[in-house]
Amino acid sequence: MKQFLGQLKELEDKLDKFQGEILKEVADHLVASSPDDTGAYILSHSIGRSGAVGRRLSSDNRVSAPNTHREEARAHLYAQLQTIPPTTTRVWVGNNAPHALAVENGGVNWRRSGYFVYSTMTANFQSMIQSAKAKVGLK
Repeated sequence: MKQFLGQLKELEDKLDKFQGEILKEVADHLVASSPDDTGAYILSHSIGRSGAVGRRLSSDNRVSAPNTHREEARAHLYAQLQTIPPTTTRVWVGNNAPHALAVENGGVNWRRSGYFVYSTMTANFQSMIQSAKAKVGLK
């Protein structure tokens, strides 16, 4: 019985870490796949427990500084993850930058169709789950 209770405790510990690892996978995807020019878009990502997530930074009056905001964006998302209890059953991911839809899908007069940050996150979510399972030791 003691061995069974030990195994049960080990499984419980892994499950407690599982959600956090999935959310880290999501945060890492958002940061890695986002364009970073002024930082407005990449710094506007949010993860939280309500549908009101999403920072709203505008690129207006921001200086172009390509690829200098990624660590700040990751740190911000990871800090938000710390506020989400492991028993939370619904988590929201969002971006309220004024140009978020244009970044995702492409905009008028853009030279590319879009970055599809959220579309690829959704498409790759199952592989993120598998990666998180491996990291916490679940099969």
